[in-house]
Amino acid sequence: MCMTHRINVVLEDSNWKELQKFPRGQRSRMINLAIANIVRLKERDHAVKRLEGLRKKLPKVSTKQIVSWIREDRGSH
Repeated sequence: MCMTHRINVVLEDSNWKELQKFPRGQRSRMINLAIANIVRLKERDHAVKRLEGLRKKLPKVSTKQIVSWIREDRGSH
């Protein structure tokens, strides 16, 4: 079951005007969607940074070496 929480939020005039374009019953949903999108973007950025850090730890390999490994694996020399 999903719990809900009521909070007070201060919005800039421009954001308030945009929010008023939605019916009263949809405003909370719109704010929830916006926050969920922000959280997803932050999580993705964090994952990208972690992957970049791991990528830096990988050994440098040439294309020629990769082709050689593939040929060895396939059994064709």
